[in-house]
Amino acid sequence: MNISDRQMKIIKLLENSQGNRSSEDLAEELKVSSKTIKNDIKVLKSFFGDEIIEAKPGIGYQLNKSLINLEKIEYKNEDFEILNILINQPTIDLYELADKVYISEATLLRKVALMNELIEKEYDFLGIERKNNLLYIKGEENKRKIFNLFLNKELDSHTLDLSKYQFYFKNCDIKQLTQIIFDFHQTIHLNLNDFSTVSFVLHMAVLIERINKKQFLNQFEEIKLDEKSYDLARQLIKELKKELSIDIPNEEIYYVAKLYSTKVVDSSIDQNEMIELVEAIVTSIDKNYFIQFNENEEFKNFLNLHLISLYTRAKENKFLPNPLTEELKLKYPFIYTVTVYATSIIQKSWNLTIPDSEIGYIALHFLSAYKSMKNKDSKKVVLISSLGKGGMLLVERQLNLISSFSFQIVSHQSIFDKSGIPENVDLVLSTVKLAKENLPHVYYFNQMLTAEDLKQIEKIVSTKKELSIFDKYFHKDLFFSQCSFSNKEEVITFLCKKLEKQGFCQEDYLQKVLDREEISSTSYGNYYAIPHAIKREATENAIAVCSLKKPIYWGTHKVKIIFLLSLKTERDESFEALFDQLFYLLEKKEIIKKLAGQESYEGFMALCNEVYSEKSL
Repeated sequence: MNISDRQMKIIKLLENSQGNRSSEDLAEELKVSSKTIKNDIKVLKSFFGDEIIEAKPGIGYQLNKSLINLEKIEYKNEDFEILNILINQPTIDLYELADKVYISEATLLRKVALMNELIEKEYDFLGIERKNNLLYIKGEENKRKIFNLFLNKELDSHTLDLSKYQFYFKNCDIKQLTQIIFDFHQTIHLNLNDFSTVSFVLHMAVLIERINKKQFLNQFEEIKLDEKSYDLARQLIKELKKELSIDIPNEEIYYVAKLYSTKVVDSSIDQNEMIELVEAIVTSIDKNYFIQFNENEEFKNFLNLHLISLYTRAKENKFLPNPLTEELKLKYPFIYTVTVYATSIIQKSWNLTIPDSEIGYIALHFLSAYKSMKNKDSKKVVLISSLGKGGMLLVERQLNLISSFSFQIVSHQSIFDKSGIPENVDLVLSTVKLAKENLPHVYYFNQMLTAEDLKQIEKIVSTKKELSIFDKYFHKDLFFSQCSFSNKEEVITFLCKKLEKQGFCQEDYLQKVLDREEISSTSYGNYYAIPHAIKREATENAIAVCSLKKPIYWGTHKVKIIFLLSLKTERDESFEALFDQLFYLLEKKEIIKKLAGQESYEGFMALCNEVYSEKSL
């Protein structure tokens, strides 16, 4: 159950109240209008039933505590909800937006002002703008920057928050464990990103559960690691014993040590084979998904170590539980799909089956590596000027004041140099007008870069032209509305036969899609599924669409609309762009319901293009 943070505060205030609380009283405490409080009460009643909050005219509200389980409630960030609507529409009337998030117009304007204050701390030239009664964010790149700013805030607060799964862990307090581990890592100056921290805490929580159940790992599972990792493990175990009175036996020290280690000293498993498997995985991902993990040596070392341990567990059929798997599928569908592809390579190599819980752990490694890569995107620069080497280094230092990217001047040319511009560069900086006018990403400046220059350069290197997938991949002859099927195999067979008949794939593509489905369900919740083959092995690119009269179960989720992907083998960025835009389209339940209800191809396409229209701004 998802409610807003303010609605959660209302519940808490009523829960802790000795008597009734009026809407005016609640409004004053939460700094909103009484109308907003009344709207929130209506929403809470729609979620939990009219009996959950008793309203006494002239007296106030009282919570029926016996009808609600607060531990089972998740809440969403209200700022994020407002921003999500602004991102998804070119403009929106402020009164309509206020109604959508159940707040008054005055409260909305106050929140927008506070959001703009936060935005301006990072980008003094960006913000949520207002013209008459219309609210909007100008330009695709600006939307992306603002969205990522608030997304990171949302990730820190709510996404992959292990405390939500406290019910899963009976023998440790997840919040306390997280704080102890975080504080310890601070003292040893170990900086992990959020996903690495979640993975670390999750592994330790699973370890504590095993110990309390007297389920110890066998000695033969031990692999020899570097001594520094064992030393850190002993220090952490000592800290956990002091703070939590938990005794972790000596035979489990290696389990903790491998969470720190990036290097295997020795193992009973052939390390060369495992290293080759990791290289095959990252090379195939680069080839099929256009993501270059192959240059991230730290990630490859972590993955190598993880696979050595996973292989041991798989041989013994002793897999680790993972309560985060379903959340990973839903919130990071693209990275999860990449992980499933990597897992298919592992399974083929080992001739063993890897369950969803273990795929979730591998996904955390990919998420951590992907976030690190995106945090610091490297840009190659050509500098054309009369500046000497010292001036060139100063320009490079100035460029690196732009925190979103790292810059490297790969070529410094004289203004008299006629050799031409090197290929595959991201930016050309010049102090003189160039004869060749059609060069991409050229910026002219006057000897030294100013603050305004840096703003303009950031805009240039951030610009990435994205084409809508809809007209390119959807086809009228591959759109099927209000069909009746009893299971996912019938749907997949029907759509693959249609794709084959029109020359988009070969006859064996059906089995490849079914094989992918066997590894892990392609339904991620929200009433949709996106079946596809493990690799891009179709003849041509296309998406076959099928909506259903009645939903069917697709794994553990109900599905009302299906998008079956047909992607050709030639290397391009189609898969990444496809998933990016398709999941953008499908992130809101109300949009999915509208898409599933479209009876004509024209209506379906109009809705798709309407939802994604701001991508062309």
